Amino acid sequence: MATTTPPPATAINPRALPALLTWLLAAVVLVLIVALIVVKFVRGTTPPGAVVVTPADPTVVAAATSVPTAALVAAAAAPTPVPLQEFTPRPGQPLLTASVGSHRLPEVLYVGSEYCPACAAERWALVVALSRFGTFHHLGATTSSPTATPGPIDSFSFSGATYTSTSLAFHGYELYGATADALGAYPALDHLGGADARAVRRLAPHGMVLALVSLANQAVLEGSQYSPTVLVGRSRAVVAGALGDPTSAATVAILASADHLTTELCRLTAETPASVCHPDPQER
Repeated sequence: MATTTPPPATAINPRALPALLTWLLAAVVLVLIVALIVVKFVRGTTPPGAVVVTPADPTVVAAATSVPTAALVAAAAAPTPVPLQEFTPRPGQPLLTASVGSHRLPEVLYVGSEYCPACAAERWALVVALSRFGTFHHLGATTSSPTATPGPIDSFSFSGATYTSTSLAFHGYELYGATADALGAYPALDHLGGADARAVRRLAPHGMVLALVSLANQAVLEGSQYSPTVLVGRSRAVVAGALGDPTSAATVAILASADHLTTELCRLTAETPASVCHPDPQER
């Protein structure tokens, strides 16, 4: 009697193939959905470099980058001094420098985020002070998050900006943007890497505090020198337009901070240029 050999146990019934393929496709789609959700929660919805930074108004930039010496000195000597947070000295630390052309210059390193009110405040002082030693290009305009205390603050953005100087190097990073998505995640902006990332890990080994300002690794500031509260409700144009008004609380805070920062920067540049570090007494 003839016998029929059964098919191997591993053989797939052709009739089952469509159902199997359907299940496999569903499994792949499910895995992709889960992966996208994880990325969304961890990184936000916007990849680095996808956010377009709005250019700052040239009139505002001109006002913030050409403040007279006399105005800074007057703000520092105001009858009601602004309480400033001091830079913390780092004695004995190696000088942080960066290549500028064929030279290596002391590097001012700023790491912040556009949503951060303290960053917004300190950027005003940085722009005013650093403009005395060099020139900013492509400064952006941004406003800190309205949900962050003490409220939204108009300021500049260093994302995409560059700086030229014969005395100093400046590297500014905005790690995240100012507008959160539906899940509360801020879009990634600038990537901090290389020597600057290593410098930050040494300066903030227990985690980033925004804003972080390093003056060539010789002094460091976490946060802003003055209270951001004085800038709440003031537009960039109003703040910039009042930089010559000694009665403005915002002006006094910004310029006193910029004057203090200028003193710190002159230590890095061997007191040059003389017109900035040792101005004519009549300008005072």
